[in-house]
Formats: sequence, structure tokens, C-alpha cells
Amino acid sequence: MYSLSSSATCVLVTLPLNFNRYDEIDLVPSEPADGCQPIVNSVLMHGQVALLQRGMCSFAEKSWRAQEAGAVAVMIYDSDENNDHRWIDMVRDGDGFDVVIPSMFVLGKEGWRIARGIQEAGTRVATIKIPVNESYVSVYDYYPGTLW
Repeated sequence: MYSLSSSATCVLVTLPLNFNRYDEIDLVPSEPADGCQPIVNSVLMHGQVALLQRGMCSFAEKSWRAQEAGAVAVMIYDSDENNDHRWIDMVRDGDGFDVVIPSMFVLGKEGWRIARGIQEAGTRVATIKIPVNESYVSVYDYYPGTLW
């Protein structure tokens, strides 16, 4: 199995990840990549972390679709593959999606590197470790512009 490690920095916006539990887990690119329609590779995604590309629908809808496909967490990367500094606010948009799994954002440059690494390795998943500093702000207490 292909192992991919990254120095990507992630910001959590829902429930905090239990990093001991997710120390090694498969990262599964969503089909379709944007996760705005029903996810067709749900069998592969079940019990794993979904990798989705930003754009076309809300973060809440993407996370909900991944959750419905059986993912235990969601990593959303920016659609701008040159973005290596601009963070995106993942705010709850109040559209009725009941998301209970953790979701995180990765800068575009890192996300595209991860997605390409999986594709170039010829695999459908990558076993990952998520080496991040955990930040937790409840979506109910978060407002755009709040410092993390």
C-alpha cells in the first residue's frame, strides 16, 4: 500500500479528531472530486477519511455527502492549486446538513500535491498520518474573522 506523508497544516472546524484513533487511516479521493453529488466510491470510503476539492457547493454539503458515504472525517483542499497561504473560512451555512464527522481544510498547494501523489502512485487511497496541531472551535461559537 502506498504511504503518503505531508506537512500540510489543517484547521478543524467541527469535532476534534482523535489523533490516536486516526494515526494511520486511508485517505480516499472522492468520486466526484468536488463531492457535490452522491459519492460513487462509497465502498472504498467507508470508515476512512474523504479527500474532497473545494468548489461547486458548500463545505457542509461536501462533508454531509462524505458522511453519508461512510467517511469518518473529511479533508477539503482548495481548488486553487497555487494557494499556499490563503486560508478559507469553513463556516456553517445553515443549509440543514447534519454533519457530525470532523472536517478540515488544507491549502490548495498541499491538497493538490496529495491528490497527485495518490494518482501517480497508481493507487486509489493513501495511508496517512495527520501531523497537525489540533485547534478546536465549535461551529456554533465560530464567526468569520475569529482568530484560531
